[in-house]
Amino acid sequence: MKKYRVVAITILICTVLVEATCNGKNETVEVPATASYRDTALPVEERVEDLLSRMTLKEKVAQMAQAVIYRASPQDTKTWALGSILSGGGDHPRSGISAKDWLDHCNEYQKAAISTRLGIPLLYGIDSVHGCAKMGGATVFPHNIGLGAANDPELVERIGRITATETAAGGIHWNFSPCIAVSRDERWGRAYESYSESPGIVARLGSAYVRGHEAGRLSDRETIASCPKHYFADGGAEWGTSPHGIDRGNSSLPEDELRRIHLAPYIAAMKENPATVMISFSSIHNEKMHSNKQWIDVLRSELGFTGLIVSDWAGHTEIDGPDKFAQAINAGIDMIMIPEDYQLFITEVVGNVEDGTISITRIDEAVRRILTLKFEMGLFENPFADDSLIPLVGSDEHMAVARDAVRKSLVLLENKNTVLPLSANSTIALVGTKAKDLGALCGGWTIYWGGYSEYETLHPWLEQNSARAVANNERVNGMDLLTAFTERRGSTSILYSEDGSDITGADCAVVVVGEKPYTEMTGDTDSLALSKLDIDRVRTAKGQGLPVVVVVISGRPLILDSILPYCDAVVAAWLPGSMAGPGIADVLFGDYNFTGKLSVTWPESMDQLPINVGDGKEGLYPFGYGLSY
Repeated sequence: MKKYRVVAITILICTVLVEATCNGKNETVEVPATASYRDTALPVEERVEDLLSRMTLKEKVAQMAQAVIYRASPQDTKTWALGSILSGGGDHPRSGISAKDWLDHCNEYQKAAISTRLGIPLLYGIDSVHGCAKMGGATVFPHNIGLGAANDPELVERIGRITATETAAGGIHWNFSPCIAVSRDERWGRAYESYSESPGIVARLGSAYVRGHEAGRLSDRETIASCPKHYFADGGAEWGTSPHGIDRGNSSLPEDELRRIHLAPYIAAMKENPATVMISFSSIHNEKMHSNKQWIDVLRSELGFTGLIVSDWAGHTEIDGPDKFAQAINAGIDMIMIPEDYQLFITEVVGNVEDGTISITRIDEAVRRILTLKFEMGLFENPFADDSLIPLVGSDEHMAVARDAVRKSLVLLENKNTVLPLSANSTIALVGTKAKDLGALCGGWTIYWGGYSEYETLHPWLEQNSARAVANNERVNGMDLLTAFTERRGSTSILYSEDGSDITGADCAVVVVGEKPYTEMTGDTDSLALSKLDIDRVRTAKGQGLPVVVVVISGRPLILDSILPYCDAVVAAWLPGSMAGPGIADVLFGDYNFTGKLSVTWPESMDQLPINVGDGKEGLYPFGYGLSY
């Protein structure tokens, strides 16, 4: 009996040693300081190959894992040697949301990452989709729908550069942006993330944003990795093809239309050599993009993309069939935004390689791209971020660009009897809570995934955000309309009414109406009508016998038939961001003229949807429309 026990123990020890020395590599063996991958004088390619040759299979797979901070602590990052960490929609450092809080937080994760056997730094990712809007004090720009109306590539490049600088100030390396979807249906909850229904406008502005982010020099302190998304045709999904309505739905367009409309922005963006690309949740011809090897191969072979391909949040879970991780990796995705069960990912993918479901060649290919990006960003030499950029966060210079962006994004839809510009000597009544609700003026992806509002009830999935914003004082830095108008004219010349009923003494009413904050599927809707409350505000103000200027705050065109008879002027202000108040005031008071033009077709009624330039339908306001003084 004793003899058999010795034999069994010997077999167990041998098994452990075999597993620990997979491909001749041992996770317990220290790497010498003279290892070639640590030699900064060597080319990146040589350093990558040396490091790759020293990695066990488990270490390689761990580099392909992106985990979220509420599931992976710094200690977990070290234990599992994770390749990347992200902050999801509502995830912030425990200490607060200031740039310094973010910097300390990210450096803590980085310290854990480089204390592993191989000392491989991690990539930290975030959604800074209209500025680093999860960071307290940061500059929040108009959402892409507004920038599409401005249609100014130089402005968008400056915005990309500022966003990169402020994001990098917090120690963050990677922004999941720009969204270069060509939105073709206003019912989509992500329509505001699209610059336009025109592939030409999206291509120009998306490429400009990538240039601003990376500037051709990823190792610079003020640059970060960009991530054009969501590859591809997410803006071409059809209503009714998703449980939500349209988000994450299917496009049945023929290949020539897919290429002409939805692939075109990627063709342009790839000429800027972006560091990464994110795959779409959506489907093409009922095949989920996360397993669509045919179209991912197009990105590689036809468009010449050589960088890192990352999945969207748990995008693999929407793939049909078994071995979802393997399907995504074999389709060409290099890093999986898991983001929660990273332990299962590592264990399962290691098993997939051992049983032949995924080849070691495919793993090496993915890890090679991940390591290359980390070397190119200089993270092996400078893993920790310093505080040198923090003074630039929300600086006057950056806010001035945001203010300019607001001015250029505004589109004048109506101006009867030249009620605009507002008279310099008139008394103005501002009507509606959006006039003082900076959260609503910024929209989704602001502080939290779905944004927040201090005055309106949001979608049930998002309502907790508003409570957190108030309780924790997690608000946007900037200025609303009421504050901006009052600063300009003085409190005696600016009145405020929530419903439009108490504006005695006013010469003109500016009624601010529109949408509540939302994002992704929470914004899918089969009705773009104004709320009854907003309609009543406009009609009540008009009932006072005053000229009425309506400012529409929205992420897409809304149906205006219920208020047009009661309006003298209508302004599409989109989701203007931090400098909403000053930027809108500048133009309404005539300091600047309207220059914005619609980058989308504005429908007259819901039964016209989808409606796009060139489809033969005549909307209320055509693509390219916009009045001026």
